[in-house]
Amino acid sequence: MDIIYAVTKDVLCGGSSFTYNNAIGSCIFFSENPLPWKDAQDDCDSRGGRLLVANTDAKFAGVQLDFFDKDYFWVGGIIQISDNKLVWLTGELVDLDNFQPGQPSGGNVCLAFWKYKGLLKLDDGFPSEDHPYLCELL
Repeated sequence: MDIIYAVTKDVLCGGSSFTYNNAIGSCIFFSENPLPWKDAQDDCDSRGGRLLVANTDAKFAGVQLDFFDKDYFWVGGIIQISDNKLVWLTGELVDLDNFQPGQPSGGNVCLAFWKYKGLLKLDDGFPSEDHPYLCELL
């Protein structure tokens, strides 16, 4: 007799507060509890993750699809002060085509998704502002 084991993708997330998201292709956790960017990153880290890095077209589109109902939330990107480049937490450059029109505005150092005029795209936000945030499991 053959035994077939079914493993749900949530099991792959380690039974944590993260759940598998097909559109994004990774285990994610969305917090409605607004925090400044650094505190949001620390919370993701304490859960075994990081703020989400939407560094591929598929991941970016997955966020746009599954989180369209959200107005503003932190993700894992920063401006490297030393050379003023926008990078994901992985060190990869952020595609400037993924920003809202007129963005990035400069001077702000952290990335968020922002819904403006029906488009959910990137914004460079003020790190001290409290916003919900999206984590991914490492």
